[in-house]
Amino acid sequence: MVSFKLLIVIAIGATSLTKSVENNRIVGGTEAEAHEFPYQVSLQWNYTNGKPPKHFCGGSLIAESYVITAAHCTVSSADNDWLEVVAGEHDLLLSDENVQRRRVIKMFVHEKFNVEQVGPWDIAVLKLDEPFQLTSSVRLIELPAKGVLHHGKGVVSGWGGISTDFFPDMPNVLMKAELPILQWKECRDIWQDERIHESNVCAGTRDGLSNTCSGDSGGPLVQIKSGLFELVGIVSWGRMPCGSPYAPGVFTRVSYYTDWIKEQMTHDGWKSA
Repeated sequence: MVSFKLLIVIAIGATSLTKSVENNRIVGGTEAEAHEFPYQVSLQWNYTNGKPPKHFCGGSLIAESYVITAAHCTVSSADNDWLEVVAGEHDLLLSDENVQRRRVIKMFVHEKFNVEQVGPWDIAVLKLDEPFQLTSSVRLIELPAKGVLHHGKGVVSGWGGISTDFFPDMPNVLMKAELPILQWKECRDIWQDERIHESNVCAGTRDGLSNTCSGDSGGPLVQIKSGLFELVGIVSWGRMPCGSPYAPGVFTRVSYYTDWIKEQMTHDGWKSA
């Protein structure tokens, strides 16, 4: 579930642009194999009113105690709620020996991110209360080299909506889709939207049949390099309803922020292996 405050902000922005825009979303995908993407995590809000934890965003494990996600995924729906990162999960309704849960104790949100508008700088690093134990179902993802531009196709994964209307059908299992990668200038030409920035990368088909959707926000777009998963983008925003034509999903381009990511972790006391 996306925070109530953020939904209002984005709805206002969409009205002024005469385009319906919401936090990004997987349409046209298939179910992933269990633990096919062991770096994928679920961000879940825990409520003080007795409700069970609720998935609302995705993320990627970049170190045992650090997760990368979208900045807009750090906005709480209430002051007393707290954020938990869940790794090793495939079906949100099931919990087994593969599932590990950690509480978020720090959030490093990019200093230029503005919650009042849809746009660039949508990136955050989360610090956990204790390290994840790395297993076959919980693994780290590789960060890209600074400034590298990825081409070809990438794979996006998440628990986001799979329907193509304004009321997304949310799956319980992790979904995946292979999407063509578009550089930011080409994407901006398709969208006709100046908010698409050089720090973005896009992915999706022009017909909209494969794309991201609500609940995928913060999740990974990846490529395989030398047998390892490399993080290309972070799901940021897109057009509603999900699967609209000529509206590829907009991602935060991770290689634009490689130094910034490492700086946040290093200043927090992290040391590279």
